[in-house]
Amino acid sequence: MTAELDAVLCRARDRLDALQHAREQLAAARETGEGDDGRVQAVVDAGGGLVGLRLAPGAGGGDADRLAQAVLAAAGGAAAAMAVRRTAVLTELQEALGADTADGTSPGPAGPDHIEEWGSR
Repeated sequence: MTAELDAVLCRARDRLDALQHAREQLAAARETGEGDDGRVQAVVDAGGGLVGLRLAPGAGGGDADRLAQAVLAAAGGAAAAMAVRRTAVLTELQEALGADTADGTSPGPAGPDHIEEWGSR
């Protein structure tokens, strides 16, 4: 029983480490997109929220609509890059957590019935 319990605890620690690693990666994640030939740069966080905007001299060429479109293009590009990055982090996490089925769930019993069954051994 001790070896089995040790294995369960080890797997739990591994999963916790994987969760913490993913959380740290996402907390630090930033992606940058550009518009107006690089004169507009937008930076987004893991949630896709705008956290930075840099406008170089001449951005938008003095045209407010052109500047707005450049900002939207830069932010959209950064958000798209972040979506790819976030998917990679979450896919790595899913693999580390041992999701082995096509729908991302772990096979085998779970829930209170499983706990009672395991505890009765």
